Amino acid sequence: MAHTALKIVLGFLSTAVFFAAFVLVGDVLLAAVAALAVIVAQFVFGRTTGAKPSMAIWGSLAIVLTLTGVSLAGDDTTDPLLSQTDITGAVANCA
Repeated sequence: MAHTALKIVLGFLSTAVFFAAFVLVGDVLLAAVAALAVIVAQFVFGRTTGAKPSMAIWGSLAIVLTLTGVSLAGDDTTDPLLSQTDITGAVANCA
């Protein structure tokens, strides 16, 4: 039981790194780079030991890529509902 729990925790390590880096740094791209570095390290370690990547690692990769994509797609700094007029507070033509 403990061995299975450890495999799951290590499988989702990159997702935990993604959330921790995002909380600490506040940048989605840097958090994604940190998480992808952990995933690459897990794949390299798995290849050197002869182990296949677990489903948790693939799931973690999918979660990190999905959250990064959704965060970057929703990062729209322009608001079309805002008027581009300058608001000075002066009243020019008041009846």
